[in-house]
Amino acid sequence: MLISAVLLGLTHYYDERRVMMLLDIYEKSQSVNLSMRALCAALLGMYMNRSRLWDRKLRQRIDALRELTSWSSDVKLVFLQFIRSRDTERINRKMQEEVFPEMLKLRPDIARKISGGNGLGDIANLEENPEWQELLDKSGIADKIKELSKMQEDGGDVFMSTFANLKSFPFFSDVVNWFMPFHLDNLTVKNALGSELSAIGNLVLSSPFLCNGDKYSFILALSSVPAMQRRMMLSQFDAQNLNELELRNASLGLPSGERDNVANKYVQDLYRFFKLYRRKGDFNDPFSRPINLLQLAVLAPDLTDVDTLSVVGEFYFKRGYYDDAYHVFEILGEILPPDSQLYQKMGYCCQKAKNPAKALKYYEQAELLNADSLWTMRRLAACYKLMGNPAKALEYFKRIEAKKSDDPGVALNIGHCLLELDRPEEALNYYFKADFIDEKSTRAWRPLAWCAFISGDMAQSEEYYNKVLTDNPSSGDYLNMGHLNLAKGDIREAINFYNLAIDANNGDVESFINNYNADRNHLLKAGVEGSLLPLVVDAILYSRD
Repeated sequence: MLISAVLLGLTHYYDERRVMMLLDIYEKSQSVNLSMRALCAALLGMYMNRSRLWDRKLRQRIDALRELTSWSSDVKLVFLQFIRSRDTERINRKMQEEVFPEMLKLRPDIARKISGGNGLGDIANLEENPEWQELLDKSGIADKIKELSKMQEDGGDVFMSTFANLKSFPFFSDVVNWFMPFHLDNLTVKNALGSELSAIGNLVLSSPFLCNGDKYSFILALSSVPAMQRRMMLSQFDAQNLNELELRNASLGLPSGERDNVANKYVQDLYRFFKLYRRKGDFNDPFSRPINLLQLAVLAPDLTDVDTLSVVGEFYFKRGYYDDAYHVFEILGEILPPDSQLYQKMGYCCQKAKNPAKALKYYEQAELLNADSLWTMRRLAACYKLMGNPAKALEYFKRIEAKKSDDPGVALNIGHCLLELDRPEEALNYYFKADFIDEKSTRAWRPLAWCAFISGDMAQSEEYYNKVLTDNPSSGDYLNMGHLNLAKGDIREAINFYNLAIDANNGDVESFINNYNADRNHLLKAGVEGSLLPLVVDAILYSRD
């Protein structure tokens, strides 16, 4: 409790003596629980006051701690826990927006599968019902649960959303209870469980998955369940379940696993307090922004080795934090010899940051080291296309085609480049190729229909636009069909399709007129009289009035 109190003080007012005290507890405590909590608190306090860490005494203290064999590895463990906490909101959104809604949709089907239509169901046989697993697989929930399980294995906080609503008990009105380690002698636990203290309490105490605050939430929620239902739930945990849990918990008793687990659970307790406490506005939230210990120069010797930077960089990269990943990869680039995969990832980060020019530089370096990489060629082509250089993009797509001649996506992109280079006849051939290679796909229909139109092949264009209109047509599809009928001289039908284009775009007439005028040159080239174009617009406006 002292450690947490000192940390809360550090979030408001920096006092080097507090940091020193936490470091002393870390060094001298024989308890892994106390030692790792103190280190988490010290590093978090140092990070929140990083602009003031200039005192030589603190630097000397940390230099002395480096002589401990566990210091650098412990700092890395805590750093990774802070990084993982950043992923909590993403996991939360996934649970709230994907998993829970899908499970609610399945409730009627689940009830029907369980009861067999007669209102009766045997819960014990649920796992043995193959239709239940089939239901989960078809809904996609099974895949989401596997993904969440993988996140949990990686240390992700998958229980935040589950227990967030269980922090409204009066127990959590007192700040001290957010940091209270869970133990069976706690009066709240005794009162909540009564005679079932030993059975349920030991089960919760042994759980390696829940942080202390969530254990209290679970007990308090369980105390509100009627005794009969509580006993039924308890009966599901037979001796085999308990033995498996004990074995899992024992595996965390290894020195490195135990230290990692303590840090993980303490950071989760801290995160819940700063995010869920009813008076959280009274405190400075260290998790309001990403916690990046790399910004602490005093910890550079502990965190800038290749292994740590690689783990951190990959974590950011896989989870889509591309700005952070780029900065870590940039540091790695200064340490490691030239590496094509590192340049590829740096380029990808820049591309995701909408900086294709900078991405291009890294992709070119990757190409120098591995000229045969199709992935690099694709990215180079995409960057050149984004930068408005279809000729250069075409070169790379042609190189890819030489290696993968049956790729419909490559054929489509070559067609797009040729169309931008005003070579519609050649583009048309590639669109036909893409359509032939992938008969089940509709991707080639729209560019093929448009390309045939501007090439003057109205019959071919009409054939494909008729197909397009069966494939969820957009406002642009109706616009182009109007152009086609206007070029054929069927003004009445053209106006009909133009009105459909406006309706499909929520009645936005101004947007239609802008798009219509943007295609003026194509219409003139298709043989439409220039004097007719404004009259068509007037006719549309009149018909809509």
